[in-house]
Amino acid sequence: MIWYLLYAFRGTTEPPKLSSEHPIRRAFASYGNATARHWLFSLLLSVAVAVFLCYPVVFLYESPAAGGLPHHVWTSVRAYDGPENVTPDVEMRQLWVHGSYMKALDARVLRDALTIQDKLIGPNFGHELGGGVNITGDEDATADGPLDDSQELAGCCSDRVSEITSWSCHSPLMYWNCSLPALEGDGDVLGTINSQRGRRSSYNFTLQPLSVFAGKSFNGTRLLAADALVITIFDRAGGSIAEEFDRRSRRLARDASDEWNFYPASGSTYRSRLYEFRYQPMSMNDAWTLVLAYSLMLFYVLFSLRKLKAVKNVHIHLL
Repeated sequence: MIWYLLYAFRGTTEPPKLSSEHPIRRAFASYGNATARHWLFSLLLSVAVAVFLCYPVVFLYESPAAGGLPHHVWTSVRAYDGPENVTPDVEMRQLWVHGSYMKALDARVLRDALTIQDKLIGPNFGHELGGGVNITGDEDATADGPLDDSQELAGCCSDRVSEITSWSCHSPLMYWNCSLPALEGDGDVLGTINSQRGRRSSYNFTLQPLSVFAGKSFNGTRLLAADALVITIFDRAGGSIAEEFDRRSRRLARDASDEWNFYPASGSTYRSRLYEFRYQPMSMNDAWTLVLAYSLMLFYVLFSLRKLKAVKNVHIHLL
């Protein structure tokens, strides 16, 4: 078929006839001879390569998402199909801040996001300390020494935030401790983000680009660009914190409509969805079950190979 497709270039449909000394013909002949002499090794090597390429770890190795996958637990998220009047354990609200396309790490977008975050979950939000923008100008909100009232509301990676809170937040601005002076004095935004891999906030959240950015672009495991900043609020108070966040977002959309574009324009979400999240650590029984499953698969492959005529031993008796 390929020779018919190449007819317009070659002027004939006959396959080319290569001389016995042609390098392509010699290469294929050498490959055929080596395969015929070491047929068992060739079959086992082909099967091993096929199985290896089917294993997802080969493709996840260079993926930045691989570092965020748990290796010691079973996790699953699915839409909840139980009673509709059930009370959720945690309510989430997300705010996505966009600039130009793939320009979410621009200094202006980060400053605007810090301002928006301060208006939505800044001081006095939830009537608890923490979560506010560092308006004092201190780049280190966890320094030793007494703090006044304004400083206690500063920063979002401070160790002084109470461990028992009815709400928590997760924000890309935590890379700068929600500090405007630290943000404005940063000349290498990407370097700051990539160098703080594994940093934890005061709410014991690990800062990862996977969870605080949307529309990400990576080079290996290093972040190159992002399309949106993702600020997430977690409410464990039965919905009261989420309602306060909705009220503030509606007020912000009404008061700052000339400064930013809001979607939806009212600043309020149209609908909500309930999901069921399962988190189950792997036990020794689970580990041995996986070992048994892979062993049975290997045994089945080897047993199936024995049925091939090319693998069976052929005894030739010369009389």
